[in-house]
Amino acid sequence: MAHNPYLLRSDGTERPALTWLAFYISTTEGGSACDPSSLTYVTGEVACAVYPNPTCNGIFTINNTSRIKTIRITDCTGCTIKEYSINDQVSVEVNLEAKQGIYLIFLTDGQHSTIRKIILI
Repeated sequence: MAHNPYLLRSDGTERPALTWLAFYISTTEGGSACDPSSLTYVTGEVACAVYPNPTCNGIFTINNTSRIKTIRITDCTGCTIKEYSINDQVSVEVNLEAKQGIYLIFLTDGQHSTIRKIILI
């Protein structure tokens, strides 16, 4: 069985391994060399920046949310802490009045969905 070690096909399209790797790096804390205070994540055609991350006062901003329809923030057990329905807002400032820990941000635009982490210290 022949193995193709390349991450791109000869026509320039991504092989499944590259798709997985790009997703893994963008969703794993410390998985990239980017400044963690201003990470940009891409899902389908939806990109958003969550900053500052980590946050020490629970206040953070989600930028480029004009296509996002819902934002739901949960703790690691799955309990919803905050939920927003938004329309045509460029950014959303969140005041997450919660104790220190790791929280998940679910962003949905109607077609695409993504999950991001926010850390409260």
